[in-house]
Amino acid sequence: MHLKELLNRFNVSHFLFYCLLILQLVLIGLRVDGIISGPYSALFFPLWLWNVLVGVAVVMGVVRWCRSSRDYREDSELLYQFKSMLLSVFFQSFLFITLLLIAVNIDTSSMPWSASLSPLFLLPFFSIPSCLWSCYRKRSYEIEVMSMAFLLQFVFLAVRLDGAVNWAWSVVFIPIWLLFLAYLAGMIVMGVSTGLVYLLGENQQDLEQRKLPDILYFVFSSLLLLCLIIFMSLLSSRLDNNITGPYSAILIPLYLSLFCLIGLSTCRKPTNVWWFGIRKSFSDFILLSVPLLQEYINVSYYNNQHTVLPTKDDEDKNKIKKKPEEPGTLDWPYEDIYAPE
Repeated sequence: MHLKELLNRFNVSHFLFYCLLILQLVLIGLRVDGIISGPYSALFFPLWLWNVLVGVAVVMGVVRWCRSSRDYREDSELLYQFKSMLLSVFFQSFLFITLLLIAVNIDTSSMPWSASLSPLFLLPFFSIPSCLWSCYRKRSYEIEVMSMAFLLQFVFLAVRLDGAVNWAWSVVFIPIWLLFLAYLAGMIVMGVSTGLVYLLGENQQDLEQRKLPDILYFVFSSLLLLCLIIFMSLLSSRLDNNITGPYSAILIPLYLSLFCLIGLSTCRKPTNVWWFGIRKSFSDFILLSVPLLQEYINVSYYNNQHTVLPTKDDEDKNKIKKKPEEPGTLDWPYEDIYAPE
């Protein structure tokens, strides 16, 4: 297990977003419980900060792209990542407009909720072609999938908040319950398929390298589903006045689910290389910026029960067949440490 491989899987943008979202939910819980006061437009400071960071990141990425050499712009992989960044910003702009309308409507009640949530109603129409392109290019498309999956829930919320229907909140959240069932079915399929891959896989060395990230992904995903089910059950009961208690306590399972998402950010695809114009993976950027860290990450771990120790001939072959260094990446030999039997 190479530590550098684990760091390469770390998605710093997801990590930062979930941390800011936890802070945002803490502020909302305190505001609803009356512990703090102030307009919601100011209370949404963590999300405003996130949108500012996205804007700065994409501007720096575009400037770096325009100033890059022709070799970089003609590289297909870098071109796809640049287009993926622009797509992500396009969908982020819809979320920013929605957040702005919600903040204004909470403070002034100047428009119906169906108008405040209207950008979310339009988002799925752009999500379908974006998902097809992202699947073909093997890019992440979480925003697109979430916008399509939650479209019916947004409609239910809008009509309930506008007073068009007087359903119980447990009924309003039916689309989310259905999504939980679909998520549970997907988790079962993923667990069975992953188990079969490890049982029937031929290349055991590659499987050993993927084992820890796959296990972490499955564990965090399972905990995420459990925390979300508990949170939605408590929230619907609280809104229907079936239970009492502060909203800050009801939000605790949601905090735990966000911590699970933070854990999942270490098992996903790395951050787009064009954010902030760094033009390299986050791990390479950090290690090049702080060379001292190379001494701590220049280690790989093996277990003697599952790994054959390399011989002197293997080491000589590795020295001869050294992989050429790619632009913008780090290449150094690893120091191997073997666990005692």
